[in-house]
Amino acid sequence: MSSQVEQRFFVPAPVSRVWSLFADGGERARWEAEEYEIEPRVGARVYWRIGQHECTGRVEEVVPERLLRHTEGTGPHAQTQVTVRLEPEGEGTRVEVIHSGEGHGEGEAGDAMVELVTCGWGQAIADLLFYVETGIAVKRFVRPMRHPGMLVRERPSGLVVSRVDEDGFAARAGLESGDRLLTVGGAPVFTIPELWVLMRKYEAGDKLAVEYLRDGELSNRTGVL
Repeated sequence: MSSQVEQRFFVPAPVSRVWSLFADGGERARWEAEEYEIEPRVGARVYWRIGQHECTGRVEEVVPERLLRHTEGTGPHAQTQVTVRLEPEGEGTRVEVIHSGEGHGEGEAGDAMVELVTCGWGQAIADLLFYVETGIAVKRFVRPMRHPGMLVRERPSGLVVSRVDEDGFAARAGLESGDRLLTVGGAPVFTIPELWVLMRKYEAGDKLAVEYLRDGELSNRTGVL
């Protein structure tokens, strides 16, 4: 299944500065990863690391200070592409990021993965803007996060489980696809970012209570991260 995530935003900085934030590995590591290797040259290696997660890719297209496109990922995500387009606007720069590719899956699980990628880019962009506005790299997005062991979808009424990984936190808590997630660790959760806050707060081995609705019945279980 091919999917695409698009983010458009304004950066209060000239194009030359914004270009360096994407095309210079040292600068990109200030807001998007713990390590980042990239240079604006077709064929150049792309590498980034966040915690224990690593990814490699290749620069595919470069138009200086206007367009940078690279692939990233291996295996089923080998066709993932990230395209960045820049346009001057007033005293700043209009940015368009398109994250597209194969391998996100189909149906609810595929849609949940798209929402996950959208959330991730939203948080990374917030750190980029904070860095531009203050000169300080806070790196909130790359702070360690325990995997919840499930994919979820956001609906107006809250979170719905789309997929449960084998032997993960969600499986240990008895969650199944279709369950409506209500609380984690005693805290109400309505959105993916709220769930991520909890996954960043707790450590591996912590026990968390989970409340969810299944077939019209409320359940309370405990899982181990």
